[in-house]
Amino acid sequence: MKPVQIGETLIRKFVEFSDGIPMPVEAFANLTAERLAELTPELDSRCFGPEPGTLLISMHTFVIETRRLKILVDTCNGNHKSRTGIMAGMNMLETNYLENLAALGLVPEEIDIVMCTHLHADHVGWNTKLENGQWVPTFPKAKYLMGKADVDYYGSLPANHPQAELARECYADSVLPVIDAGQAVLVEGRHVIEDGVGEGLWIESAPGHTPGSCVLHAKNKHDHALFVGDIFHHPIQVQDPTLHISADNEEATALDVRRDMIGTYMNTGAQIFAAHFPEPTGGCIVSGKKDARFQFTD
Repeated sequence: MKPVQIGETLIRKFVEFSDGIPMPVEAFANLTAERLAELTPELDSRCFGPEPGTLLISMHTFVIETRRLKILVDTCNGNHKSRTGIMAGMNMLETNYLENLAALGLVPEEIDIVMCTHLHADHVGWNTKLENGQWVPTFPKAKYLMGKADVDYYGSLPANHPQAELARECYADSVLPVIDAGQAVLVEGRHVIEDGVGEGLWIESAPGHTPGSCVLHAKNKHDHALFVGDIFHHPIQVQDPTLHISADNEEATALDVRRDMIGTYMNTGAQIFAAHFPEPTGGCIVSGKKDARFQFTD
């Protein structure tokens, strides 16, 4: 993704281990072959994997630099983390995440804020690192912003709950150590990070994918960027917001949020940055021949 400038705010991206991960279309529980064929003509070819029946996703972190703050949005899966069930593919990873951050000229001690759009395992993993057998915050000077509703929900989730595999293990190794270190800030509703003349940076609640899912806004008089986490997992959901994956905590609420975002920002020029959209990642919601579609910004 090319760097994006919103006023004096710089937006960049770095990957955890790949910018193109094949995801089977079956990940969308209600996506039929016929519906995929209908949607394909207006999907950018870069959304598809090399094998038939696959869509491309990515694992990446956004870096936002304002005049006074350095912010990370979502920290992917993390190294040395035990993952089972549907997250088993991310078990005991050994990636160059911190080296990739360093390639942008940044070190962990410089990060002021880590924003967790939600508390699923593939969004909080690098919140912590293993040090002398203990999980400690990777970014020692940062405040970690996370939805209070997610902390309340996943912090008390029974081990046999259907959502447990997405969050129970990572809560123990990637969320609770941050809370115990006193670096967590639990947010509800609207939370302002920066507010200036003609510019602003704020969080708002967008529940559905998880109870505490959040969107981060960066805006000035002319441009608007939204960091939406997993409100959309793939650009295909912009065309058909009724498509859902099993990870959605409340399918009906998640659908309402997707529809509202499409209706609010279509043809406005607002730039959408989702947690798993493949390269070139950022883009806008625009009118298609029949419905909305996602248009990458190259």
